[in-house]
Amino acid sequence: MTSPDDPPPSSGSNATASATGRRARRPLEPFDRARFVAIAISVIALASGTALPSGHFTDESGTPVTWRGATFLLCGWFGPMMGGPICGWYANPTLILGWILLALRRYAGASIVLVIAAVLALSSASLFGVEVWQNEGGVNNLHLQHFGIGFYVWLVGVLAPTGVALAGWRRDRGFAKHGPAPRDF
Repeated sequence: MTSPDDPPPSSGSNATASATGRRARRPLEPFDRARFVAIAISVIALASGTALPSGHFTDESGTPVTWRGATFLLCGWFGPMMGGPICGWYANPTLILGWILLALRRYAGASIVLVIAAVLALSSASLFGVEVWQNEGGVNNLHLQHFGIGFYVWLVGVLAPTGVALAGWRRDRGFAKHGPAPRDF
């Protein structure tokens, strides 16, 4: 016999979840899907950007030289040592931190970190007018003529999660005005 204080009987998975003390999984909300899609687009864009031509240079003799994204990924951290504010490579580790914060639904922190990553990525335009080392001896330097498709794919990979993080932060702030944000952790 059941008393009025007993919980109503539940079906299989919920009864098992409550018997083990764990919460039953809830279906993903549309915004959760957007979060994961943005991170997936970003990872795919960064991976494919490394294989695509990302920068078209000319050397001192006028010979064209093309760098793929992988070359930028391997050598980009040298940027500040080349005498200019070349910090675009540093968007990559900042982006990874942003992915982690976005996956954890820390929208305010993810927004700040991802906006910094976007600014760093856009600072890659400072490559124009700076001599880029082609080798460690500095014998033959390169001059950027234009960016390739790989650069723009990488830029999309940086901007996609930034937009979702900003939207999540705005959404959470809207809930804060009208009560606590509904979250199940």
